[in-house]
Amino acid sequence: MSELALLADGVADAERRLLDRRRSVKRQAVALAAHARRRLASPVALLAAAGVGYVLATKTGRSRIGKAFSVLQLALAALTAIKAAE
Repeated sequence: MSELALLADGVADAERRLLDRRRSVKRQAVALAAHARRRLASPVALLAAAGVGYVLATKTGRSRIGKAFSVLQLALAALTAIKAAE
């Protein structure tokens, strides 16, 4: 076999492996997004996000309105993540 044919075979093999890897990563990403969507949609996760927002606002010394805003902001971020994953 000529050097050019060996090189062409190597390139074709690398392209095939790359396409296989892309398909594998895409399948894993879909599975991960579905899992994250299920976990983030649970009321427990949303309440935890609101609780974390409140605790962070309390520790940083924000006003009452700032605390409420932080809680709402984290809850909105969680809902946005759910919608983006769909």
